Amino acid sequence: MSSIRDLGKGSARLAGQVALVTGGRGIGWEIALALAREGARVAVSARTSAEVEAVASAIQGAGDTALGIAADVTVWVDVQRIVDRTSADCPEKEDHRLVDNPPPRWSWAARD
Repeated sequence: MSSIRDLGKGSARLAGQVALVTGGRGIGWEIALALAREGARVAVSARTSAEVEAVASAIQGAGDTALGIAADVTVWVDVQRIVDRTSADCPEKEDHRLVDNPPPRWSWAARD
C-alpha cells in the first residue's frame, strides 16, 4: 500500500488527471510539484503573478505540464475564473483533483 510519502516519486499514478492546487508557496508549491511528478496536469493558483510564474516554471522545468493562474480565492469572481480557465485549458473529460490550500489568515477570517 502506498502512502503520502510515496507521492511525487514519479510512478505516473495520476497520468491523465488534472489537479488544481490553490496556493503557490510552501505546502501548495510542494503539493503541485509532487502531483506533477506523478503525471497530473497541474493548474496552480496564487495571489500574485510572481508566485504563479515561479511554481509553474519549476513544474515546467522538470518537464511536466503546468497552468498558472493569478487569483485571490477569497474573491468569488476569481474562483470562477480559476475554474473556467482550468476547464478551458483541460477540456477533455479527465479525472480532476482539487487541493484547496488557503493561507492561514484566510482560514481564520472565514471563522469570524
